[in-house]
Amino acid sequence: MSTPNVSTIEVPATTVVGVSGQFISGHEPNSDAGEVIPALWARLAESHGHAFHDAHWSVGVMSDVEGSSKMNYLAAIRLEDSEHNTQGLETLELPGGTYLACEHVGPLSTFRQTAVWFYSEYLPSSGARLREGYHLEIYDDRFDPESKDSIVLICAPV
Repeated sequence: MSTPNVSTIEVPATTVVGVSGQFISGHEPNSDAGEVIPALWARLAESHGHAFHDAHWSVGVMSDVEGSSKMNYLAAIRLEDSEHNTQGLETLELPGGTYLACEHVGPLSTFRQTAVWFYSEYLPSSGARLREGYHLEIYDDRFDPESKDSIVLICAPV
């Protein structure tokens, strides 16, 4: 794995809508993230068809489940991209803020490797001070699941 690019970005406050579930953290040996998270995205795509596929920005929103190795995950698109059709979806006011963003370049099958590097190696040695807040996976116009050059941003609040 080549060393991923890491930069500081500003994420604007926005309202997102999506579907949620819990998964065992990718840092755990028995992680089920590879099964749970794709299933949530599939449910969102199925429920919102063209609105989901036409969105140019979608986000995976993660937070800890206190006292557990599980995490909450919301697969979401912006409310404005959903054509305000929120039937069957959860709504979240995503606060804006500053994030350290790590670029995962390549297929989703190697995403976990990049995320583990970012959280286990880069962040502890970076001197960055994490703040309370959601951790994000941002899928923008650079994301193409069919491309070896696809980019997903792994974002930690700082």
